[in-house]
Amino acid sequence: MNAKSEIAARYAEALMESAEEAGRVEDISRDIRCLLEILESDASIGGFIRSRTIADARKLEVLENSLIPSFDTLVGNLIRLMARNGRIALLAELCSEFSVVLDGRRKITQARLVSACGLSNADMDELGRRLEARFNRKFRIKFSSVPDLIAGFKFYFDDVLFDCSASGRMEALRRSLAT
Repeated sequence: MNAKSEIAARYAEALMESAEEAGRVEDISRDIRCLLEILESDASIGGFIRSRTIADARKLEVLENSLIPSFDTLVGNLIRLMARNGRIALLAELCSEFSVVLDGRRKITQARLVSACGLSNADMDELGRRLEARFNRKFRIKFSSVPDLIAGFKFYFDDVLFDCSASGRMEALRRSLAT
C-alpha cells in the first residue's frame, strides 16, 4: 500500500469508527458511495478536487456550497478536516478505502476475477455464487477480461490464486513435462 492509500485508509477507519459510535453506518456508507460516484463520473469535479494548482481552501469553499450540505454531518466534517490538513485530493481514495473497511466489518473479501472473455451479468452472478460456496466466504468481485487466458478464468483474493484458465493449465502441463 502506498503512502497516499495508507493516509486515506486511516481517514476511512476513523470515519467508520465515528459512524459506528453514532449508529449511522448505513447513512455514511450511502453518502460515501454517492460521493465516489460523483468524483468518478464527473471528470471536472474529480479533476478539480485532485488539482494541485487550486488551494484546498477554495476546494472546500466550492464543496461547502455544493456537495457537503447534502451529506451526513460526519461526512461533511471529514471533508472539512481533510481540507484543513491538506488532504482533500485524497477524497476518492478515502471513499474507496471506506468501502474496504466496511467490507471488512461485514466479513466480505475483496476479490478480482479475470476471464478470457466478457461475462454477462447473469454469468457473473452465478460464478460469484459458486465461488462463495466453494470458498465458504462472501466476496466483492471486480470482473475484467484478458483474451490471453484463451479460456476459463483466474480468481484472486487475499494471497490466493485460483487458476481455472486454459493458459494456466497449459503452463502447469509444461512445468510437469519439464521435470
